[in-house]
Amino acid sequence: MMHHIKFSSFLLLAALITFAPLQAQAFGIESTDFSVSVIAQDGLFIGSAMGGAKIIIRDRHTGDIIIEGVTSGGTGDAETLMANTRERRAGLTDRDTARFSFSLDLVEPMAVTIEAIGPQAMARVTHDMVLIPYKDYSEGDGIVLTLPGIAVKVLEPAPHTTLKHDPQAPVTVSANIMKLCGCRIGDDGHWPTDHYEVSLHIYTGAHLVDKVPMQYAGTPGLFKSKLVVPDPASYRLVVTAFDPVTKEGGMDSTTLILKPDQ
Repeated sequence: MMHHIKFSSFLLLAALITFAPLQAQAFGIESTDFSVSVIAQDGLFIGSAMGGAKIIIRDRHTGDIIIEGVTSGGTGDAETLMANTRERRAGLTDRDTARFSFSLDLVEPMAVTIEAIGPQAMARVTHDMVLIPYKDYSEGDGIVLTLPGIAVKVLEPAPHTTLKHDPQAPVTVSANIMKLCGCRIGDDGHWPTDHYEVSLHIYTGAHLVDKVPMQYAGTPGLFKSKLVVPDPASYRLVVTAFDPVTKEGGMDSTTLILKPDQ
């Protein structure tokens, strides 16, 4: 869906009042079309399956929001996007690729900041650029932002789980690990499990009790660990995922209360 807005910041409004009659006679005022897409670093486009990426465009001088919206659509063609080699300036998107489309009535060139916020606000990125009237920003790939990060969701134990402490009975900790595009680690061969380091950090308060690796559980995206702690206490469990090549990371946490067995 194309969104259309007439931009009216103070600067451009003043320009419109002063010059619009002459401009309208000489050139007319035409809408400038835009398309903004967000691709996960080393992944696919962020689309409807993950709730889309939020797009906010601000006037760089005033900070005022010009327009905002959410990308919707598909993740793009995996074979094209994950190819080891790709021709320079080759297109990344297809007709179904997730995007936020809109148009603006630009009176003069303006400096803006485009912000993309990932699913569940896990990551965000900004991009500064100058928008020029009468140019087509929707042609080809449009404007593409790259968003780094890994989505981590602890599945078990649920927050504030309370159990009797038994050093002979390990507690299972499991988490779902995926790229911000919704691509699960271990799925389809594009994101092999050995490319990522998934770890469980165990804390009491601010004190790190232990850090142990989590193992791939055989189902795409699923990692597990068996937790054994020597003492009853309230524990904070933090699961992290890290790509040592791209330096992307992600985290999620839960809490576990182990009471003395009396």
